[in-house]
Amino acid sequence: MTSSATASLLYFNGTDDKIDVGYNNELNPQTFTIESWAYSRTSNTGIERSVLTSRPDSYRWGYMFYQACYQDNWELWLLPPNGDYQKIRGPKVQANVWTHLAATYDPGSSVARFYINGQQVAQQNLNYQPSGPTGSNRQNILRIGSGSTESGYCVGGNYFFNGYIDEVRVWNSVRSAQDIQAKMNQRLTGQEANLVAYWRLSDISGAQVSDLTGHGHNGNICKGSMGSQTINPPFPVPTPVPTPVPFPVPTPVPTPPPPVPTPVPFPVPTPVPTPPPLTSGQFDVVSTSETGYNFTNTSGRDMTFTFYPSGEWKPAYFLPYYTAAGETGFPYQQYMVYPQQTSFALLAIDLQTNTVLAEINGTTQFVIKPGQTVAFRINDVVGCYADNYGTLTVQWSAV
Repeated sequence: MTSSATASLLYFNGTDDKIDVGYNNELNPQTFTIESWAYSRTSNTGIERSVLTSRPDSYRWGYMFYQACYQDNWELWLLPPNGDYQKIRGPKVQANVWTHLAATYDPGSSVARFYINGQQVAQQNLNYQPSGPTGSNRQNILRIGSGSTESGYCVGGNYFFNGYIDEVRVWNSVRSAQDIQAKMNQRLTGQEANLVAYWRLSDISGAQVSDLTGHGHNGNICKGSMGSQTINPPFPVPTPVPTPVPFPVPTPVPTPPPPVPTPVPFPVPTPVPTPPPLTSGQFDVVSTSETGYNFTNTSGRDMTFTFYPSGEWKPAYFLPYYTAAGETGFPYQQYMVYPQQTSFALLAIDLQTNTVLAEINGTTQFVIKPGQTVAFRINDVVGCYADNYGTLTVQWSAV
């Protein structure tokens, strides 16, 4: 068997992409395990973003996986009778990283458990019910990539997820941590015991996502088409190697030994001289990169370098407290400049000591030792770079 390094996965754009599955009691069991892989492209977005929502009526019943707003944690929401949402909080969301979400509820013990990457991170005692009282609307859908299911099948929606989702599973049993860990990094056959629904969101063609259990809970891509992008899947996907076809092996004919070749002399190549180090040039610092551009003195001696930046970068949006007043999250807080005061905030950082050598806001000159590497990096909150736009170009010269 071999493994595929990439896969074509449906991309949820965070605006209107969603997959709806028609209501069925089988998707809302009293005893359950739900699972999904999620890859968020955003963090600290200011709104909830739903990976999976099943609310079987207009009252507050059902289960949800959410990327919470502002705190930016993974959360499990359960909706017990006569109460508000019970939010079971997990760890911070890591943007651009695959994360496995799993949750279980055991009505015998009234315990809900929340798992991240196969490890239990929280549990809570509560009286969960999968649907509302007699007479309430029990026909709401299961939705992947969005919330607000009361809007109806392929209508409206809110809390749209931005990123990728794969391997969504609903079981009508409580699976242990060992059970979850054993199957989270492999595809299922769809015939596993107690598996009531299973959607794989890779290699999709057309407007339907099939339920691989054969139970008929097929999902509909509601906007008519969703884009697919090729990325690394949450786990390597094995691909079968074709079995070779046997064929008759001919009887070998003895071959006389070849003559011993006469060695041919060859010229010794002339070594190519090493070119002298450059004394001027330019490089770009892209505002969406958390690592920036690494600049190394390769001259073999102390040199004085002059740097002059030009261009502009901006965050996609910012909140009023993202200033030098003390908001946490900026690695070099004292160098953060509020975007309305200047067009860029560019730092030169010694990678060995992680100290700031200079703020590059005009022609700046300092000495770099031989072999020393300096990172030119835009100062922003870790995890928020993906929302920026713009590029700074830095001209440099050395004496």
